[in-house]
Amino acid sequence: MFQLITSDKLVVGTKYGVKFKGDDYSGVYKGPVTICGRNYLCFDHIYDRNEKEHLPNPFYFTNQIYYEFISQQPQWNMERRAVTMIVRRLLGDDCFEW
Repeated sequence: MFQLITSDKLVVGTKYGVKFKGDDYSGVYKGPVTICGRNYLCFDHIYDRNEKEHLPNPFYFTNQIYYEFISQQPQWNMERRAVTMIVRRLLGDDCFEW
């Protein structure tokens, strides 16, 4: 799951989602670079989420929409706790743990 993030909050070495001209990519942020006086954000290990393929070269983005990956661990814990409570009631065993 991805959540919107501003470009000034990107952390080097972290994987992000990028929306670029209607296409969806994911890649690892390598840091800012300046080429011919223009500032870009460099991403490596680019994966085109529309075409389902890895792209070989780094990409340089400016003013795109960036998304950070959000772990669903808290949701998983909540669901596991709910299933455990239901199974305990069905079995009549207050010590059951899934």
